[in-house]
Amino acid sequence: MDINRRELISGLVALGVAGSACRGRADADPRARAWYGRLPADRQRALAAAVDRVLPGAVAAGAMVYLDYWLTRPPFIFAQREFDTAALLLNRAAEQRFKKSFADASGVEADVVLGLFEKGEIKGKHFDGREFFKRLVTLTIESYLADPKYGGNQGQVGWELARWHHCWYSPRHVDQLAPRVGALPY
Repeated sequence: MDINRRELISGLVALGVAGSACRGRADADPRARAWYGRLPADRQRALAAAVDRVLPGAVAAGAMVYLDYWLTRPPFIFAQREFDTAALLLNRAAEQRFKKSFADASGVEADVVLGLFEKGEIKGKHFDGREFFKRLVTLTIESYLADPKYGGNQGQVGWELARWHHCWYSPRHVDQLAPRVGALPY
């Protein structure tokens, strides 16, 4: 393969420009994607109520923005249908048992419905309630503890709850962390 330096450098520059353009789109504001916003209002309310039952305060901390962020990206895109179906089934189960939507159910009633999902008693042709429940709990907890740049953990409430403080490593300030024992190698 015979390539000169000019071709190599121009190729690397083109790759860098293309890579930064792709990265810029991937790291864009999580509110720019709107899978959750396209759901019917009753399903949005059902999912938000389920998230708040799993972890009270998670919706206020941005859990729905976090869910929207991750469910619009590979490899999690497949879960959009699962969450949409689950919202429909949450409402259907609450209607059958308590004659009200899931979002309007009391805490105890909502726990009964979520318990059906947890036990795997709610199933569909391409839907497993137990798998949905695991994914719901996982994503809800992640939303509360993740970096706020993904939409959840607004105001760093999850980090404050866990008493975790965000830290950036900086070699210039290393001497403040440990007593100086001589010159640093950098």
